[in-house]
Amino acid sequence: MEIVILSLKQAYAKYRDPGSGVGVALIACSSYPIRENALPEVPDKLFLDFDDVPDERRPHAFTPAMADAARVFLMSLRPDLRTLAVCCDGGQSRSAALAAAILRAQGGQDQCIWRDARYSPNPLVFRLQCDALGVPVSAAGLRYRVWRNRRAFSRAGRR
Repeated sequence: MEIVILSLKQAYAKYRDPGSGVGVALIACSSYPIRENALPEVPDKLFLDFDDVPDERRPHAFTPAMADAARVFLMSLRPDLRTLAVCCDGGQSRSAALAAAILRAQGGQDQCIWRDARYSPNPLVFRLQCDALGVPVSAAGLRYRVWRNRRAFSRAGRR
């Protein structure tokens, strides 16, 4: 299954027409209230309403219950699914963190996201989703990933 990271705007454009989302499942995250039926036209979708904050003590932060809802959703997907679109408001932080955790659970290939300057994965979302998927990440492992991402971002800025 291919995992794509999109902003909600990109997802609406790509999957707005009936039939365009065949073979696609969608996990959408936003800080704004969105009705489930207002999401792009894909048969399988999950909406998670939380802010893009890295501190679990902040109101409206990502929670273990949300991570578990994502885990249950992922387990319910058909095996013949072609694409999992993971979206958030900007397509850079929350969606990148969820995609990285899912990739890690599928075989440990999350570094492609952490090393990409287009993304800035939310460490709280990544940690909690990894825990829910049964692939916990150590504090040192998380610090290293954040460091790699900041390094990629600073290198991209020098070009």
